[in-house]
Amino acid sequence: MDKNSLAVTEIFYTLSGEGDDVGNPTTYVRLFGCNLKCPWCDTKYSIEKIDDTVKIMPIEEIVNEIISYGCKHVAFTGGEPMLYIEKINDIMGLLSLHGDYTYHFETNGLIAPKWQYDMPVTYAISPKFYKLDPSTENEYTNSIKEWSIWKGPEVKTIFKFVYEGQETVDKIKQLEKTIDGFRSSIYLMPEGRTLDLDKYRECAKICMKEGWKFSIRLQCILWNDKRGT
Repeated sequence: MDKNSLAVTEIFYTLSGEGDDVGNPTTYVRLFGCNLKCPWCDTKYSIEKIDDTVKIMPIEEIVNEIISYGCKHVAFTGGEPMLYIEKINDIMGLLSLHGDYTYHFETNGLIAPKWQYDMPVTYAISPKFYKLDPSTENEYTNSIKEWSIWKGPEVKTIFKFVYEGQETVDKIKQLEKTIDGFRSSIYLMPEGRTLDLDKYRECAKICMKEGWKFSIRLQCILWNDKRGT
């Protein structure tokens, strides 16, 4: 793969499903490859080549497909998009020639931010602490601290946690103690690829108890785990 191409799993137009962006019409660019291998990943096709959907696409071709949807809000996801941030910056630069776009990044937070933008950008960090040993977890916490201060007039950072039980609650509380202003950026989401109202209610009760924001997973409600949604 050369410097002007990216490995792309899929590009599609849908409604954003999680966090503060729920319901927003969005063009998603799902890139292939990740720096974590989560066994329960709901997009394994973006981290393992299990079919023929992964394409090596020239950056200009990616830009043209994004433009074809007529949507000015673009989300980069994966896999882990921050692995390819230089090439994503090239995509954003070319899109800027076609109007004012806003951007959304879905990341696990292991790669600390390096760029400041003068356009509306949201970073949605979904920490995956259970994958780490104690020494790496400290490094991860430091990275999240960096993300928590990476804000500005046009840049916003939120943290999305999948509720998996008391361990999730304990970890969030630990982060609250070490990161100033962290609480206001927390979203808690029910676990699962499809709608499970019992899990939604359990997660909602935790949010009410702890004062955290509750996030639905709109894609699971509308389309279950169908790809391209």
